[in-house]
Amino acid sequence: MHIGFSLHPLPAKDFQISALIKHWFKPGKNPASYTSCGVTYYYVRGAYTHVNLNARWRPNNTEIGFLDDTTQFLFGIENLPDKR
Repeated sequence: MHIGFSLHPLPAKDFQISALIKHWFKPGKNPASYTSCGVTYYYVRGAYTHVNLNARWRPNNTEIGFLDDTTQFLFGIENLPDKR
């Protein structure tokens, strides 16, 4: 299940905040692991959720010509609830 949304918190159109939430349910009948070429791979045994937060700033009206409408700054956090 995927849920995404985007916010424009400021009246300016050049700043955007977005989030993507992905949730995977606990698998039904998958085996716990399998071995291939001597390497053991493990399946996920429980449900889990990823939350990614992103922000984008695309300067439109600056005094610096090369920034206007041609440059964007992206920053974000992936897998926000991960405890590692």
